[in-house]
Amino acid sequence: GGVINAYTAHDRTVFHIDMPSRHWRTAVAILSEAVQHAAFPEEEWRREKDVILREIAMNRDKPDRVVGQLLWETAFTVHPYRYPVIGYRDLFASLTRNDLVAYYRRHFAPNFMIAVMVGDMSAPEAETAMREALGSFPRHAGALAAIPEEPSQIAPRQVRQAGPYELARLEWAYHTVPLQHPDAPDLDVLAILAGSGRTSRLGQTIKETRRLAHEISAWSFTPKEPGLFGISAVFDPAKEAALAPAIEKEVDTWKTKLFKAGEVEKARNMLLLSTLTEQETMHGQAASLASGEYYAGNPRFSELYLAGLKRVTPETLRNIAKKYLVPSNRTLAILCPTGATEQAVAPSALSTNVPGVHKQVLPNGLTLLTREDHRLPLVAFCAASAGGVLDEDARNNGIAHLTAEMLLSGTGSRSADTIAGLLEFRGASLSPFSGYSSFGLQGQCLSRDAAVMLDLVADCLRQSIFPTNELDKKKAEQIAGILRQQESPFFQADNVLRKTLFPDHPYRFFPIGTIASVRSLQRDDLLRYHRRALTASNTVLAVFGDISPSQVSEACARVFRTLPSGTRSRPVLPPPNPSLPLRTCPANGRIVTPVPREQTIVLVGMPGIAVLDPRKDAIAILLEALNGLSSDLLIRIRDQEGLAYYAGALQLTGPAPGMLTLYAGTRTDAVERVTALIQEEMERLTTEGLREEEWVRAREQLTAAFDRKCQANGELAMDCVINELLGLGYAHGFSIRTRLERLPPSDALEAARSLFEPDRCVISIAVPETDANRNIPDRKESRHASGKPDEGKPE
Repeated sequence: GGVINAYTAHDRTVFHIDMPSRHWRTAVAILSEAVQHAAFPEEEWRREKDVILREIAMNRDKPDRVVGQLLWETAFTVHPYRYPVIGYRDLFASLTRNDLVAYYRRHFAPNFMIAVMVGDMSAPEAETAMREALGSFPRHAGALAAIPEEPSQIAPRQVRQAGPYELARLEWAYHTVPLQHPDAPDLDVLAILAGSGRTSRLGQTIKETRRLAHEISAWSFTPKEPGLFGISAVFDPAKEAALAPAIEKEVDTWKTKLFKAGEVEKARNMLLLSTLTEQETMHGQAASLASGEYYAGNPRFSELYLAGLKRVTPETLRNIAKKYLVPSNRTLAILCPTGATEQAVAPSALSTNVPGVHKQVLPNGLTLLTREDHRLPLVAFCAASAGGVLDEDARNNGIAHLTAEMLLSGTGSRSADTIAGLLEFRGASLSPFSGYSSFGLQGQCLSRDAAVMLDLVADCLRQSIFPTNELDKKKAEQIAGILRQQESPFFQADNVLRKTLFPDHPYRFFPIGTIASVRSLQRDDLLRYHRRALTASNTVLAVFGDISPSQVSEACARVFRTLPSGTRSRPVLPPPNPSLPLRTCPANGRIVTPVPREQTIVLVGMPGIAVLDPRKDAIAILLEALNGLSSDLLIRIRDQEGLAYYAGALQLTGPAPGMLTLYAGTRTDAVERVTALIQEEMERLTTEGLREEEWVRAREQLTAAFDRKCQANGELAMDCVINELLGLGYAHGFSIRTRLERLPPSDALEAARSLFEPDRCVISIAVPETDANRNIPDRKESRHASGKPDEGKPE
């Protein structure tokens, strides 16, 4: 039931395991063995090397990664922060196993490492086990390589790159300090005031008022060595000439005018909430301790950091801006569409044995879920109404998403700016969500602000007025999101697959909608949709955390009393999964789509199940077995043959039967082999079924995943609300271990046989345009697929 993974950042490599506490010794054994005795077999090295080359290609298809790398390699001239963490394709391709072993022997030594354990175990026993596991690990006499110091930047820098993109991106940054520097808290506060939320300075001037960017934010990155303070934006290329001067003008005001004391308090509350939220989970606590020790030499650095926040004032922020945000210290990176005109720019674990969730139905029909948890002074909210894609058609696709986004754009008594200011001053969050069968709001606040937050949630749900000026902004943002979505080769392949499997069903749509449908939506459309869908009987509300359930119940009865009762939304749907024999599909079930990207995507899909289908748990076991680093599918495709960086299974499900999909990110000349391996894996599951170790691993992974979800009230609230809304019942997740332990392995075999029908399989392939003319022969024996872990929950 554990989750193991690793990552490499700019200045450290981290291996981590989240494991049920009864198995903590296994985690120690696995990680200690890995860091001390890695063997690097030649065949494994060769295959993994090819996999990483696929990942490098994948990163080139992500515009945000591309513009980020442009920034780092321009801002830093000698420091290793200028290099991409994954490396350069040509240099990486030239590496040998000997290079890898030499690096491993040089860097993997106990005097270069930090080990952290957090959770439900005996600290003395854990320390003893760690000493026994690592006690014979030899120190290294030598020191790590000296890191060159980045010279001070004395003149502004700019870099520009064009490519096959729909939108432009900007990164605007200044050199600053490492984490342990006294100025780090001021820089974090400045980043929030500058670009976090609607009422931030950049959000107000650049996005809301002048509408020069679809997205704009500010950030402060303070790692081991001096980092960067930056501004990121996504915008229409035509607005670049106005955007850059507007950002520069706004930055200059921070050096001359004082921020208001209330703004500073708002930022402090947001950072306090963020730091406390990290402490909810065992993973977060371990990460905090390890980061504090590594970056600042103090595992309890987060406490010193919070003390540093108290010293931040409007005067210190002005001084920080004057000190670091100067033109000579600035680097600007722009990624734009090809052909765009260039512009010159001068505590303890949560027990899950007893749910502790209480349900009641208020007089008007609103379902209320409460959970009392006093571990931390936090309260989580989630409100969801039945609706979403399954209630849409080609004309209004995206209306649930747009309605959800507009819920925070103004009510009868509060403007959008008032709502944003109320939230940000308290460091609270409230954000919209939408999916295939639901939409709503979720958020979190300090418990001292719970009453104010509950009143705000009720106001936004009951009294939203959908002002036209805000609607125009949200429509533009949603269209920008659609354009960004279209940049993904995975989306292009998935889009074709959906339209083929669901030619007359809402599942052919995505929650965000289409450009044409979003443009056509008017205020009256949203008002009608809101009146119909956002009723008490159609809504479930959860309030979890540091609260009194009885007081919450009284408050909800009061603030939601005017929410009309209404009825549960039950859209009339066409037959969800029409029979699709291969002969009715192009190229015998195979469809190839050229895209202007470097990756090749293979999707093998077929009709799936509804969320209330009795095969639901058996399919969940199958999907879990098909995913993860230890799945047969990934081992064969990636580890043994090095044909893909990623591969797995996805499911789309909800009140109506959806689809199952197997996927892989590969290269064009490997399409045939990858497709064959996917088909072979599906055939194994329909003839032999899962092996006992696969069954046990999948079952433990699913139960452990829910246990991890229970650590954070926000995640648990969402899970309970959506399960209640879908008809599974709010406590559905809490019974997962019992259900899966009673499930016989034969159920997974029967479920696979009932769904993996070769004649209903569709293969959608997205290939780079440069490879579009390659011959990809048809395979008439195409078959089998597996699912998408959506569970009908909002994306």
